Amino acid sequence: MLKTVMIMRFFAVKSLFYLGSIFMLAIVSILFTGLITFSILPPFVQPEASLIYGNDGTIIAKIFAENRESISYNQVAPDLVAAIIATEDARFYSHRGIDFIGLLRAIIENIRTRRFAQGASSITQQLARNLYNLPMEKTIRRKLQEAWLAILLERHFSKEEILERYLNEIYLGHGTYGVEAASQLYFTKPASDLNLAEASMLAGIIRGPEIYSPRVNFERAKTRQSWVLERMVTVGAINREQADQAKDAQLTIAATPTKQTGGGYLRDIVQKTLGERLEDGATMLATAGLKIHTSIDPQAQAAAEAAAARIPVTRTDARGTPQPQIALVAIDPQTGEVRAWVGGRGTATPQFNRVVDAVRSPGSAFKPFLYITALEQGLTAAMQIECEPTTFALSTGTEWTPSDFGTKYHERPLSLREAVVLSCNVVAARLIDQLSPQAVVNTARRLGIQTPLNPVLSLALGTSETTALNMAIAFTPLANGGRTITQNVGNPILRVEDKQGRVLFETKPLLIPGALDPRVAYIMTDILRDVLTPPGTGQRASTIFPRPAAGKTGTSEDYRDAWFVGYSPTLVCAVYVGDDENLPLGGTGGGLATPVWAEFMRDAHAGLPLQNFVRPVGLDDATICQSSLLLARAECPAELRRTEIFMPGTTPTEDCSVHAPIPLFPWPWNWFRNDQETP
Repeated sequence: MLKTVMIMRFFAVKSLFYLGSIFMLAIVSILFTGLITFSILPPFVQPEASLIYGNDGTIIAKIFAENRESISYNQVAPDLVAAIIATEDARFYSHRGIDFIGLLRAIIENIRTRRFAQGASSITQQLARNLYNLPMEKTIRRKLQEAWLAILLERHFSKEEILERYLNEIYLGHGTYGVEAASQLYFTKPASDLNLAEASMLAGIIRGPEIYSPRVNFERAKTRQSWVLERMVTVGAINREQADQAKDAQLTIAATPTKQTGGGYLRDIVQKTLGERLEDGATMLATAGLKIHTSIDPQAQAAAEAAAARIPVTRTDARGTPQPQIALVAIDPQTGEVRAWVGGRGTATPQFNRVVDAVRSPGSAFKPFLYITALEQGLTAAMQIECEPTTFALSTGTEWTPSDFGTKYHERPLSLREAVVLSCNVVAARLIDQLSPQAVVNTARRLGIQTPLNPVLSLALGTSETTALNMAIAFTPLANGGRTITQNVGNPILRVEDKQGRVLFETKPLLIPGALDPRVAYIMTDILRDVLTPPGTGQRASTIFPRPAAGKTGTSEDYRDAWFVGYSPTLVCAVYVGDDENLPLGGTGGGLATPVWAEFMRDAHAGLPLQNFVRPVGLDDATICQSSLLLARAECPAELRRTEIFMPGTTPTEDCSVHAPIPLFPWPWNWFRNDQETP
């Protein structure tokens, strides 16, 4: 056993020697070929603001490194220094810029997992990368430049000076750079006053500010803090008792200052996307002068922010956030590109982006997926189902009796068109029972709903939770003739360039036909247009936005969520209104969300030419009698006559049997009947 250990140690030492030799030879080779020309330490690169552009080329937001307060090394709490060293570079005081032991460990782990599972950049290398704005791609050239600059930094500065600069340079989330500004942001105290619990949480943020910020996810931040404390125990910076006390300590995260809605949510999308697509994306975004081109329409965005502000504030929660909150997202159905995005209002926590993070019950706004399924299975908009008390026996052994608004029933048959317009829950429940819940799940999935859907009868009433973005995406095929969005779905970023104009990445949405028959899409749209007119639940919309449009209201149980999802040929827009703590709103989708949607659509369409929905070929029109659901005769009363749109093969072919014509003369055989009435 001892012999085996000695052999393993021998090979480890030899591997380290060869690795170091190869690494140094590579640096020398690069130097001689001119790829690295640094013979003396170059001047520091000054940070440059990154610019976010709208679809018209105008600048709509900036991201820059402004929130920084430089302090000296002696002004940093020793626990914070110890936590950062333990977490980021445990051998900081023993290497000369490059941690070869850590590098070897990372290489072995990356080979074992066949991916870049671990990095090996020392604190000095990280500082070099940030100070000199090195390229973001993972290349050998970049790594060698980083290593060489780290060696030069170690030659020119003491360990204390390197740490001081590093502590003032690192990005710690929410636009904050350096430990002093971050300490004020999270704990409202200077970095010199941080205790071990606070210091370990702050140190844990460095590796992923968008992931480990306690303002984004406190439980995840606590888990990361525990890992940091365990690392400190491992390297001998603290003992077990200190670690356990710090883990149990109560932490108070500073309340978020109030801030108006708008660019913060777009900046958050940009930061998260670049953090995923580019190495050190968050840091480079704030310092490298990137150019981010988006699909956001400045006119539509301004309209969205103005409409979102119209909802009255009824309370302010413990974090100072006004309630109720709102999510609004608009998509161009002809391109799949996002045109407007509001993830909330009056809050400085754009990391909770309600367009994608608020997963709520859409209520009746989900019903179009049910009725699309019915049309695809050969049912018609004229088909009638009785709205009366109906009890369903569930697989759980319980019973379910749905009712309409105010626990009422219409007590008469409703056509599918009427049921949508009046948002009848009973008809929806009876219909999904006939079609099967799984069929409706399949339809919603095909159109773009990605959140979990429970295939139960109550799905017809929108009991499965989803997001505003999912709803907007899934309504898009209704507005564009059946095409669904693929690639870059729901992301407004189209192209990112560096400050020299080189494209770092580029992507655009794609629209794929075939998800929905254009004829079914048109019939469903025609039904949803009636929702916006009396007596429809969304009738308030047509008085504000009189252009051709369609949509559906939604209200969840106990009035906790209010929705309106609607569209014109130009824009699809989903609006969600709700309390972050899921408290009742006291209002419906028709009363709360519909006016927001209508005002946004009115202002976003200002100056645009009037467009109508294009009717596809292959549809039939027929005037039917609603008593018999057959072709109307001249004798059918006007109030029962309805012109309906039918898919081929579903149009009635027989005349009304209820209102048959009265013969002008009795038939001859009646003349000789004995039971004739006498005057």
